[in-house]
Amino acid sequence: MRRGSARSGHKALYAPNVTSPADEVSRRARFAKQLGAGALLVCPGLTGFDAMRTLADDDTLQLPILAHPALLGSFVTSPDNGISHHALFGQIMRIAGADAVIFPHAGGRFGFSPEECREVADGTQAPLGGLRSIFPAPGGGMSLQRIPELLEFYGNEVIFLVGGDLLRDRAEIEKNCELYRKMVAKP
Repeated sequence: MRRGSARSGHKALYAPNVTSPADEVSRRARFAKQLGAGALLVCPGLTGFDAMRTLADDDTLQLPILAHPALLGSFVTSPDNGISHHALFGQIMRIAGADAVIFPHAGGRFGFSPEECREVADGTQAPLGGLRSIFPAPGGGMSLQRIPELLEFYGNEVIFLVGGDLLRDRAEIEKNCELYRKMVAKP
């Protein structure tokens, strides 16, 4: 990542997945930082919300945490029971120390509705005691062609996950990354 950033003149962060049993997650996070990780990916539905909070509270790490929704979807499948999208992805993730929350945007592979996506985004920004807001990070089959639509929907305070689309033509990955960078650059 450092070599690529130096060559392109644009900073990129690598966020390795450190999800593991709770007693192992801190060791993996420290190892990732030692190797130069610029952020961490954690699946609190697998490792536990408190394991993610432990990483966020560790002053020796000081890396942004991206919370992945793996194994949490069943909590939001029904409007009659479970947890609201707003609360689970927008607020509980904040309480547990995430800096960004990944979730499937409408029209992708997994299909939250536009209203549910708005709930998540609103939850990341809504007042919550003294907690700061976090970034919504929609993904789940997003394409570069959808970036203008997504920017209109979420605004500029967002992280987009379009990894699969960047890699669809491996011979064009540098060109695709540059196109992506230009599409999200502030005017």
